[in-house]
Amino acid sequence: MENNSKCLPYLHLAVLASIAMLVACASPIGSPKNDNVGIGIHSLNYSAREVAYIAVEKPGEPNGGGGGDALNPYSGGGTICCFSIPEKWHPDLKVVIKYNFYPESEYRKQVVNVPPYGGGKPGDIWLIVHADESVEAVVSDFSPTREEWPGKVKGYPVPSREYRLKIWEREVESARHNVTLFAKFIKEFSPRSIAENWNHDKDRDKGRSDKKLQRFTGPDDPKYAEYLKKSYEEGLRFFSIRLESLLRNKP
Repeated sequence: MENNSKCLPYLHLAVLASIAMLVACASPIGSPKNDNVGIGIHSLNYSAREVAYIAVEKPGEPNGGGGGDALNPYSGGGTICCFSIPEKWHPDLKVVIKYNFYPESEYRKQVVNVPPYGGGKPGDIWLIVHADESVEAVVSDFSPTREEWPGKVKGYPVPSREYRLKIWEREVESARHNVTLFAKFIKEFSPRSIAENWNHDKDRDKGRSDKKLQRFTGPDDPKYAEYLKKSYEEGLRFFSIRLESLLRNKP
């Protein structure tokens, strides 16, 4: 018993030394505390290309990231969860932006510096694709339209006239095609075309809960012929108005 009591002071010293070592490792003397905070992820595409995928990672930590949005040209995405950043900005803060353009199969990875937080406090992280296909990441509690926005470009993406003209030409072509198609349906309206359309609608009704043919007895039902002709006329009217509007409002 006497021998054990003599060892107790040494045991106490050993325990205290171990605790001191753990505390020193957990909070080094002189190093500032900088806790991480969870934030959301936004994306902006100022380019004319479709972004198939964009996300953010921590350097050296492929599994420590978030995001995964897809963006049309000149557009913004929604808020995606989640990512974490230091509560206080520091000069060597970097992130990795992982992205690719449609139809690329391989991802690009770009390490970028994060500038001082917009407004001086942590906000959501914004992953930005510029017109020259370079990328940027900013952390901001303010939107791109605000003066405090730290991004290179102020404001949300605005489609170029070239891009708007391309979309307009595609929509005009589609509207013209549908005008011609419905005009043809009306011109060739006959018992034979009614029967062909009945068979087509019957195939489409399979597996659907809202079967539109249930209210008709068959292709010879006058009500079905009336319904079909009316749908053709409405389709022609809709796409004719659509085409006129497009031609009036060329970019």
